[in-house]
Amino acid sequence: MAARLKSDPETTWHFALVGLKTDVEQFDLWHSLAFLQKVEDAPGEIELAGALSQPHLFGALGRYSAAMTYEIRVTPDMDDELAFSFAWSMVALLRAKTLVEILVPAAADHSWSAIAGIKDNSCQVVVIEDVPFVKRLADAVTVNEADLGWVAAHLEAFMELRSKPEFQLAAEALSGHQHQTSDRMMAAMLWSGIEAIFGINTELRFRLATMIAALLEPRGAARRSMYRRVKRLYNVRSRIVHGGKASDEEIAEHIVEVRALLSGLLCQFVEGRKIPSETDIEKLVFE
Repeated sequence: MAARLKSDPETTWHFALVGLKTDVEQFDLWHSLAFLQKVEDAPGEIELAGALSQPHLFGALGRYSAAMTYEIRVTPDMDDELAFSFAWSMVALLRAKTLVEILVPAAADHSWSAIAGIKDNSCQVVVIEDVPFVKRLADAVTVNEADLGWVAAHLEAFMELRSKPEFQLAAEALSGHQHQTSDRMMAAMLWSGIEAIFGINTELRFRLATMIAALLEPRGAARRSMYRRVKRLYNVRSRIVHGGKASDEEIAEHIVEVRALLSGLLCQFVEGRKIPSETDIEKLVFE
């Protein structure tokens, strides 16, 4: 542990990832300025109490430590605001690409592999996603090297698109929907992201179904099937969001389907480096 601490002399931010499953031990996420790396011997509550400059957080963070499998290390050359923005973008992109269900409970100014060796309460942490009762919605996803490569390749485009409020809201909806305590609120949050992208205020069901189908499927049977699917989902959305009758199983299945739609849209926009305009979508629909 002392050797790890000695090899980690630079004060830089390390964003803990809980629940990430991958065979990749280290990956360069952005031109040697940000890395995904495996966490070895994450600190327990006792070690956190002796390491943190805010020792009262030992309990809140200790409950996650056993599942802290990886961390994102950001270069010390970035100021704090940019470092946190970069890390959020990387995690949001990974969630969009793979629908992996992970948490980022906190960031620390030392590697989570070395914190147990700190004894003088000098380690600074920032709590980010303290959601101990987050609900798992699907089977665990294994992230592979190709997924990480996709994140690295599209990070710049994602950060550019975040300057558009409608895209930022949609990305936040997908990245943060599982932090809601109510399943109905999860569904409402996801739909708010989809609706924000298209800026539609009237004739929602027909127009959303048409636009989503045109963007995600080629002309023909697949597009017609997607169109009918989105209309059906929007009917269910109305019951869920407005307090209508719906079973827990129906709501859970609905959330999984809708977040897959939002994921597909965000990935397509990032790959194309733009949000298609109404004219672009009209061409897909009518030409």
